[in-house]
Amino acid sequence: NVLRTLAASFSKIIEDRGCVARIGGDEFVAVVRVPGDAETEAVCVAEELMQAVVSLNEVDGHTISIG
Repeated sequence: NVLRTLAASFSKIIEDRGCVARIGGDEFVAVVRVPGDAETEAVCVAEELMQAVVSLNEVDGHTISIG
């Protein structure tokens, strides 16, 4: 359920900007359409995704630690 929870968080972050998919194990890929500066947008999206990972601290009533 941890990976499902992360996938849902990632999908919410990406929303209309592109798509996110789990490609195997605990690996995800995000494809994002960029209207402006691609590098700046990529960094912004990566920071948002990483924040989702580090802020995940409970799934199904179980405390978890990622990192």
